[in-house]
Amino acid sequence: MKACFGLLAAAAVLLGGCSAIVSLSDDDIRCTGTGEDDLCPDGRQCIDSYCQPVTDAGPCTPNDTPELCNNEDDDCDGMTDEGHDLDGDGVTWCGDGLLEASRDCDDSNPSVRPANMSTGAPAGTEECNGIDEDCNGLVDDGEVCPDGEMCISGGCFNPDDCRLPGKECDPGMSCNTALAVPSCVEGDCTDGGTGCPMGQTCDPATKACVTPGPLGAACTTNAECESAVCVPGAAAGPEANAPPNFCAQACCTDMDCPAASICWNSGTGAKLCIAETLLPAQSRGPGATWAPCSQESECASSICIAAGDMRRCLGNCSVSSECTGGANLACLPAELSWKTPPVDLNTCLPTAPGGRPGSLCIYDSDCEYGLCHVVGSGIGIRFVCGGACGTSSDCGHSELYCGFLSGTAVDAAVPGCRPKTHSGSAAGGANCTSSTECNDFACIEGRCLDSCCVDTDCSSGGTCRPYPVGGGSFRMRCSAGPAAPPS
Repeated sequence: MKACFGLLAAAAVLLGGCSAIVSLSDDDIRCTGTGEDDLCPDGRQCIDSYCQPVTDAGPCTPNDTPELCNNEDDDCDGMTDEGHDLDGDGVTWCGDGLLEASRDCDDSNPSVRPANMSTGAPAGTEECNGIDEDCNGLVDDGEVCPDGEMCISGGCFNPDDCRLPGKECDPGMSCNTALAVPSCVEGDCTDGGTGCPMGQTCDPATKACVTPGPLGAACTTNAECESAVCVPGAAAGPEANAPPNFCAQACCTDMDCPAASICWNSGTGAKLCIAETLLPAQSRGPGATWAPCSQESECASSICIAAGDMRRCLGNCSVSSECTGGANLACLPAELSWKTPPVDLNTCLPTAPGGRPGSLCIYDSDCEYGLCHVVGSGIGIRFVCGGACGTSSDCGHSELYCGFLSGTAVDAAVPGCRPKTHSGSAAGGANCTSSTECNDFACIEGRCLDSCCVDTDCSSGGTCRPYPVGGGSFRMRCSAGPAAPPS
């Protein structure tokens, strides 16, 4: 797969200026490497399940395995230990043949990488978010918080902040988050306390009575939001005038969002119902997916595009079954190239008939999403279609999971079915020490977190919310239990 992420060829005319996720050429022919069935034309050989040009690499005997991390040219293509760079950040899990050197500790996230010994490119920048961005084995190390604050549980806090573990208020006291340094004051609304007046609720994190606010309201804890989701302002992206933390709600489609809010793809990887008040240049209209429009304010998504000889509303989606606005619509990747930075999203677009996620394929063009993945190995090798997804169950195959496909914007991503290159299968909420143990490849603060696009995707009382992954980017994941304060 190429690092470029744009429109499928069928959609490029609609939004302009974007190339396909993959180019349908001889380089994209899938093969098995078994000889008579490998499908490769003259002058090409089966390498890593693709037909690639024969090279003059000299005497070499191919092994029966793909290229391994062993400082040898296993597939006889003249290169050693190539590939194994799923996130396209220039650093592989392989470490140039030395497992102890330059190994990418998370090859699904381009913001997470060690220094590149071959090119001299620097390591990822460590941030306070519970992630080891520079792959040195330490989380949140170095100067990652302003002076006078400490990085604790993925957030920067004053050491005396009463929201921190070990700083909880005594019975009869509550944590006043409105103070410059949240501190304990008289009053306790938890069991045995005074309770709360009508219209307010007891915040279990602070033991204070709060009035839940609507989407867009400023907040410091989840209890201060009617949606029970308080997110960092950075998740709203550069077009929003968001406070440091604000009330939001996860969404799969435009219909998931209440009136006066938009299912917003911010370019950060977060996908949230955001109040129009935070998006001064946007407004929500009645137009559903593919409805005729003349301006953005007529569309529920606030996106109106040129489509042939007319304009239509571009709608949000997580799977193709949500695209009901017209014939032959499917949930496909697109780039809004006119935005700064460009925004990548899954959206309903016209497409030629193709396989849904999990169906068998040979060519990328056999799949509606334009991605035919190799899964399994040896006699168990299969080629199956990828596609858009909200959860791993949308992918239709046990060897696919709902991960994230890298975008054109820096570290942006859209949810997409990816082949599992990790062995773990633990579901959300399970204890973990590494992302490789988790089915959806996310171990955050010792718990596996599943991919999601709405709260109903989450079990055990969790909520769907954006989690930071470094570089100002986020991924939508289920919290492992009752919603935690934003980082």
